[in-house]
Amino acid sequence: QAAAQMQTALSIQDLGQLYHKPLRDSEGTIVICTVNYTHSPKSISVLNSRWLPLGKLSKRAPPAPDANISEILMSTIQEQITYHQVSSIRLPRGLYLAYLKMRSCVDLLQVLVPAKSPNVPPHCKIRDNP
Repeated sequence: QAAAQMQTALSIQDLGQLYHKPLRDSEGTIVICTVNYTHSPKSISVLNSRWLPLGKLSKRAPPAPDANISEILMSTIQEQITYHQVSSIRLPRGLYLAYLKMRSCVDLLQVLVPAKSPNVPPHCKIRDNP
């Protein structure tokens, strides 16, 4: 229901790629973020809002441990954009050997992936594909 309301409010259908980490603040608020490329900022009309250059947002200091969710969101914008860019890079054609590196505990299971290609598991290229 929240996604449908956001699509209606922004007048777009594609909300973008989900960011892999939900953001949480000290009050228990959870925000699930999506990142999407906009060809023209004028095509998205939101009342009572304005576009800011990314440089202004990146100059802000990192949030304190008791920061509210808007401060946490502002401090992670560059990380979210970088994740979106590197996760859309495709591997060249070829034969690859992939493996899973996992870390687990009682209530958590993590699959470890390379930072420069978070959309694929750790791998090594065997040969080119003709």
